[in-house]
Amino acid sequence: MQAIEEMTSGNSRLVLNIGDEDPDDSYSSIAYEKGFTLLWYLERLVGSIDFETIFMANVSRFSSRILTSDEFKEFFMFDFEDKKEVIAQIG
Repeated sequence: MQAIEEMTSGNSRLVLNIGDEDPDDSYSSIAYEKGFTLLWYLERLVGSIDFETIFMANVSRFSSRILTSDEFKEFFMFDFEDKKEVIAQIG
């Protein structure tokens, strides 16, 4: 993928830590593609019906503000407590 070759390694991560840098310098399709792939993978782990239910609850709960990666992980892990060991393998 050309976008990955053009970005610095820190800006090709799913969760960016841009600090004081200009956010425009870290913009690319990489985070969107990695985010899509992660959500798709999570859906496959827990099943489409359960994933859709929790995803809609997530959208409803956090619709008025930006959701951080840590908040999403906590929210997701709470609702899939029974699958925590499988999900924890993601890293």
